[in-house]
Amino acid sequence: VVDGRPLDPRDLAWALNYVLFNACAYPGTYAFWSLLDILSDATVLASVRDAAPEAAVKHAEHAMLETIRLNPVTVAGRTLKQDVYFVDDQGPEARTWKIPAHHLIGSAPGSFTRDPTVHAAPNRYCPHRFARGEPVPKLFGGGAFGCVAQGYVRTILPALHTWLLRRFDFELEGPLPARRARPALHYPHAPVWARVSRRA
Repeated sequence: VVDGRPLDPRDLAWALNYVLFNACAYPGTYAFWSLLDILSDATVLASVRDAAPEAAVKHAEHAMLETIRLNPVTVAGRTLKQDVYFVDDQGPEARTWKIPAHHLIGSAPGSFTRDPTVHAAPNRYCPHRFARGEPVPKLFGGGAFGCVAQGYVRTILPALHTWLLRRFDFELEGPLPARRARPALHYPHAPVWARVSRRA
């Protein structure tokens, strides 16, 4: 149902494709890179492996959120249903800008996920920042524009990472490849190789 009316049957295939894309593409790539980030940081890896089970999952969740904070979607766009007013009071006198309804508006999440007034050393990977009290940015949006899958992602990925890391050793071979975000974090061009063995 959209705006109180049933979805046009001609849109069902497109809608299903969109839901499946978002359910698989985003969580998959962020799970992949978050696991690599944990494996690349001995203190974070130890916090997931050595803590009590509930705390270990929380450490893994913080690691996932930190990967997303450093590599957010490049732009979040919406079409406005009503006029939006923006007040700019940074100059000598305040000015008000109007963005009319039906226009597209976008924000660049990277502009606030690396804010030095909010996060210490904002360009450095440090999942421990959240346990120390730094706020988690609105990585999944909020309100009516929030991602419907955020609860699922924040539950399943940390649990999966914790399960893997407490049962297996991963030895990465070679440096990690460059990351690409168009519009979200993508898988690398080439495979990332690792030696995997069961932990004693």
